[in-house]
Amino acid sequence: MIDRIEEGMMGVGDFLLGWLMGWPSDGRLLGVALGSALILLVARAWTTDQGLLRRCRDDKVRLKQMMKVAKAGGEVAVMKRYRATLGMIAIKQMREEFLPLLVAIVPLGILATWAVHRLEFQRWSVGETVEFAAFFPRSCEGQVTYLIPRVGVKAESGWVAEISELSPKEGNRLVAKWRLTGEAGVESGDLVIRHGGKSFFHPVTVGGQKGGVAMGEVGTELFLKPVQLFGMVPGVPWLHLPGWMVGYLLLIVPLTFLLKRLFRVL
Repeated sequence: MIDRIEEGMMGVGDFLLGWLMGWPSDGRLLGVALGSALILLVARAWTTDQGLLRRCRDDKVRLKQMMKVAKAGGEVAVMKRYRATLGMIAIKQMREEFLPLLVAIVPLGILATWAVHRLEFQRWSVGETVEFAAFFPRSCEGQVTYLIPRVGVKAESGWVAEISELSPKEGNRLVAKWRLTGEAGVESGDLVIRHGGKSFFHPVTVGGQKGGVAMGEVGTELFLKPVQLFGMVPGVPWLHLPGWMVGYLLLIVPLTFLLKRLFRVL
């Protein structure tokens, strides 16, 4: 059920945002961040009482000025009333925050799902050599496996690989590796491994999806360059934030602020 929902969201995302994949990685990040900021802006403008929010803002400014005067005069009782009034204003403002989030959650969810699958890695470009690995149980040690030849892809080390090397990433598994070069632009499709009379598929997308696709006892991974904003903003591993997400956060915060100021939305 969850997989079907994700596939549906990816389909909608590809239909609406697929054109971004022709842009450089920084442009894609900017486009997604700008789209997110616009969704939040439209949701706030449509669902909140902007007149009420402006009155609340102005009342808070005036109350803070009056509190300074009361504090200077030592009027403790007056200060308590002002603080109570500020609390009531804050509650009114908080009530206006829930509906915009509720309205924005679906489009933001579609955008986020699409971004996770399409923005984390650079595209596999023409002439670029990348490593592709398949992970097998230790019982397969010494056996051979092969990658089915695919149009537009050249296997620098041949299509057949031995399952022998212990994976440093998955210590209880052995790995078979291939070095693959994109010869004519790698489009969406599958890399197909044959082993033990079975086929194992790794999807390759135009967005450079790395994937950690597990089919039964075999897992696969395509090692592509991670997206980094301006080619220099790294991820934060201890927070499990990849580079593209850090760049996205660095863009969406100022974009949201600037759009709200530009369109005078509170």
